[in-house]
Amino acid sequence: MTYSEYIAVHIGDYIKEDALESRARYSNYALARQLLFNKITYVMIPFLLGKCLISSLKDSERFIKYFVLFVSFVVLVSVYEFRMTHNLYMTFSQEVLGESPGFIRPMLRYGLVRVTGPFFQPLFFGTFIAVALLLNYWHRWNGGWREYKSFISMSFIFQCILFLGLFMTLSRGPLMSVFFGFMIVGIGFHGNYKKVMFIRSILFLSLVAVCVSLFVLYSGQRMELAADVSERNIYYRVQMFEDYVPIVMEKPLWGWGQDLWPQVSVKSIDNQFLWLALNHGLVTLGVFLLIPSYLLIRLFVRVMKPLSGNLKCNSFAFLLGGLILSIQVSLVTLFLYNQMEIFLFFLYGWTEGDLIRNPKEYISGTKHEKTVEVINCYSYS
Repeated sequence: MTYSEYIAVHIGDYIKEDALESRARYSNYALARQLLFNKITYVMIPFLLGKCLISSLKDSERFIKYFVLFVSFVVLVSVYEFRMTHNLYMTFSQEVLGESPGFIRPMLRYGLVRVTGPFFQPLFFGTFIAVALLLNYWHRWNGGWREYKSFISMSFIFQCILFLGLFMTLSRGPLMSVFFGFMIVGIGFHGNYKKVMFIRSILFLSLVAVCVSLFVLYSGQRMELAADVSERNIYYRVQMFEDYVPIVMEKPLWGWGQDLWPQVSVKSIDNQFLWLALNHGLVTLGVFLLIPSYLLIRLFVRVMKPLSGNLKCNSFAFLLGGLILSIQVSLVTLFLYNQMEIFLFFLYGWTEGDLIRNPKEYISGTKHEKTVEVINCYSYS
């Protein structure tokens, strides 16, 4: 090789490396820009909407009614998918909106189709149905739907539709979350709710102890030993923690970066808390857990100071707490994605907006005089 050829080769290598470096730099910039846009539209805007738009208990009841109606309609349309294995929402997104087909093959369990509806997975659809069940449960016990006279209670009809939808998803995570949610929300309907809270707290801790015992029982074993699909699912989740917790501890503070962790036998991280720790470290996970913990503590302080003996206002605090806890339970079996992330931070904003109201101003009429009769239940006795 001559000297000129040697120079030409090295110049070519330099240009190639510079192009690759520029491409990587641009890709990182584009990823950061997309992440910033996503967090503004998926986190900040939903939080502000929930905090600012729902300004009274009457607004909350109206939102609950529309949410239950919407989810019930989606469930009824999804009956076709359960019976015919064809997702009408996917067809609409392809033919009308021109979106990519995504998952075409139906998911099966016990020989039945797991309905996904307009969501990415049955778990997401099931979690939204669980939220609608809790909202309708509270609305029913506070006199909702009574303006619609029929032979069968409208609230009972909606509850049956939503339970049908939960069954069609064939997902255990949302079923477990709605059970814990009913435990929390139901406390607010009792006059002596402090005693009921104590009893259900013991039951809750007992169930947590059972789950921990199952985790210890299945730890150290492999999925190949599973006798059926349900047991294989338990093995899978136990193995996921055994494989990835040591990887988290290699870079505990700030994590490995977006999807840059070393993949082992289990490639899908179906746990939001583990996924956050892998991607962004324990600091980010701590902040993520701090938000619901802070809201739950403030809700707990509120219910420990009864508000003018109004059962409806006290039960609404238990509803918000039950919704937050039920979604946290669901996140043990899934990760935040699109609609789920939007609704979670909308719920945080909704809770924050309910907590920051100044009861004395509403009673005295110094602010929002036209809504005094709606939210005067926030007065302290």
